[in-house]
Amino acid sequence: DFLWSLYIILAIQAFDFFPRRTALIWIGVMIGIGGVGLMTAMGPALGLAVLLNLIAVGYFLVSFTRVSRQAEVARNESAALLGDLQTAHAQLQDYADRAEELSAVRERNRVARELHDSVNQSVFSITLTAEAARTMLDSEFRRSRQTGALLEELGALTGV
Repeated sequence: DFLWSLYIILAIQAFDFFPRRTALIWIGVMIGIGGVGLMTAMGPALGLAVLLNLIAVGYFLVSFTRVSRQAEVARNESAALLGDLQTAHAQLQDYADRAEELSAVRERNRVARELHDSVNQSVFSITLTAEAARTMLDSEFRRSRQTGALLEELGALTGV
């Protein structure tokens, strides 16, 4: 009986190394040779009963081993996919951070342009009013005081 244990181990190895069809042929030949030996040594009825029992046990062990190895391959593939997914997630997070930074820089530039335009308009208005005040100072002292007050108000409104 211990020899059949070796045949079962060989059957498992046959499925690992040979294509399925070749492995089945090899196992069939092995069962045929072993079956003839069992039936010769034990008699046809008892030899066939032992042979069928050994075939069932062998089939179970070969199937269990194949399924276990397929599960191991699937776990390894899942682990590799998880690694790829984590790498992709890190890249996506990096891209999102860059997009957020770029958006903030664009908003700062827009606000800076608006402030620059607003300050330029205020300075231009103050300059024109000052020139007008200087011109009017010569001609109308009273009116120039009003213009000076207006100039002070514009300066206070713009924060200059």
